Amino acid sequence: LRKPAYVLALLTLCFFIGYLIYRISNSLKDNFRRNPYAPIYA
Repeated sequence: LRKPAYVLALLTLCFFIGYLIYRISNSLKDNFRRNPYAPIYA
């Protein structure tokens, strides 16, 4: 199961991009729950 280093790097990059999307969406959800009437959500 040896893979080239670029495959490992690509998978790691995909993981961190997915994690970043997850954290940003959770942050937006939390901000909306704290203040649903903020102008950013209009």
